[in-house]
Amino acid sequence: MRVDHTSILRSIVRQMSWVPDTASVASPIDDIYHRLKQNRPKEGNLSSRDCEGLIRDVLQQAQSSRSGPFRIVIDALDECEEPESLLKSLCTATKDCKNVFFMLSSRPNVRVDAYLPAAVPIDTEAARSMEDMMFFVTNEIDHREQRLLSGRAPHMEEQLSTLLCGKANGM
Repeated sequence: MRVDHTSILRSIVRQMSWVPDTASVASPIDDIYHRLKQNRPKEGNLSSRDCEGLIRDVLQQAQSSRSGPFRIVIDALDECEEPESLLKSLCTATKDCKNVFFMLSSRPNVRVDAYLPAAVPIDTEAARSMEDMMFFVTNEIDHREQRLLSGRAPHMEEQLSTLLCGKANGM
């Protein structure tokens, strides 16, 4: 399933909207909500530019009220329709912000380093993932109360483990 990068930006904005320290909605989010409520746009969605501005404003406000780091986590970046566009938007939004850290997961075809040169790639080797998956699946099958054919068909359980792990394709 491919996801539009603007919907990811909107999701980040929603996640950033609550300020636990004050138990309220971040003022930049509240401001745009009231502005949009008055000028009701036809589609009612935030544009990429709106999202970038909101992310920047919320981060700057958060940094002025506390000095701790701010983390943005995005899983499966490669499943975004335009991952490079999303990275560009995030870089634009966080350009002047300090202590902002990203954790991104993606297949290697997305060039994160082109937008975040300080990124530290961590390769999760597919072969090692396969070993971990095989261990997990085999362990789950072996310790079930209701085993396949009451445990009398270990060769079928092994085939099931191999099939499940093979279909996972390293993920």
